[in-house]
Amino acid sequence: MGVMTHDPISPDLPLDVLDRWILDTPTPDDRARIAAYCAGHPARAALLTALGGDEGSRRGTADARKRLLLERLASTHDGATATRRPSRPRLVPARDRRRVAAVWGVGAAALALLIGVIAIGTRDRTSAPVTTVYATATGERKTVSLPDGSHVTLAPRTELRVTSDFGRTERRLTLRGEAYFDVASARAPFVVHAGAARVDVLGTSFDVRRYDDDAVARVAVTSGKVALGLSAVRPGGGAIRLVLTRGTAGVVTDSAVAAVPADSASTTWVDGTLTFRGVPVHDVLRTLSRWYDVRFELRDSALANRHINGFFNYRSTADMLSALRAVLDVTMTNDGHTVVLHPRGVATRPSRAPIPMSTEVGR
Repeated sequence: MGVMTHDPISPDLPLDVLDRWILDTPTPDDRARIAAYCAGHPARAALLTALGGDEGSRRGTADARKRLLLERLASTHDGATATRRPSRPRLVPARDRRRVAAVWGVGAAALALLIGVIAIGTRDRTSAPVTTVYATATGERKTVSLPDGSHVTLAPRTELRVTSDFGRTERRLTLRGEAYFDVASARAPFVVHAGAARVDVLGTSFDVRRYDDDAVARVAVTSGKVALGLSAVRPGGGAIRLVLTRGTAGVVTDSAVAAVPADSASTTWVDGTLTFRGVPVHDVLRTLSRWYDVRFELRDSALANRHINGFFNYRSTADMLSALRAVLDVTMTNDGHTVVLHPRGVATRPSRAPIPMSTEVGR
């Protein structure tokens, strides 16, 4: 006669599902599996709520929370539900039953932790990190909470990529578009890649702008300090780095890094106001096209090079166009999606070479 011992981790909660839950990136299937796993077990639901996602990020790193969850979830399994497939049960002689019971009672949590660590290590060696993409449409702003407690506000038509290994050795992100970062302090380096630019951070707030149609990546620091450099090392040369502190800014091309005058207007969009100080009309229209569902065309090349000083905080497209018409002293034709700007008095005159200000976009 003998007794059976089993692996205390449930097959109903695979490690990859737990990973995504902890990083606040679960799929709909993951949520369904977790709901089924917690059905009838309020203690499991409480543990997963307390230690997972944005709520749990204040309680430690993702790996630490995973180990703690594996340990505590093991204690919610009774003899009927805590077992995996008993494919190869081990028979323990009757004379050792009391010893087995004692070891099981004292060491179940430790065994769960050990198996969890082994499984994590195996998965890390065999599986590529999962990438989560946060994106905004025209006119949309969105604030993303990262697992380390940092917050990122995305401007319109922006894409932020976060991998599931975020925070293990470094906190690495990839940006296309514009975002404002409020970074939490942590030992792991915080790194943002935007086109050719690499931004290394140690607890700070800053803005990064690098759309596909921008010639440079621009970084403006509002607090703390960042190191600005190239994403790729130059052939035959060392790394280029420029340290930016509060109230300073820099730009990055494919091969160079340079300091530029800081402009506090570069971050007013976070609060819903677009501010322009001496900005060429064609750049203003390119920005407005990201915030409103409209495409602009100019019928006068001289108009494109005029400069605008002012701000827009209008919620409707109609209000924005009315203000723009008054500021530029132009007439407009609008087919519902494309707005053509004409010098006053020549609104019906065709143009041989209209100047498009943006690609077609949709809300």
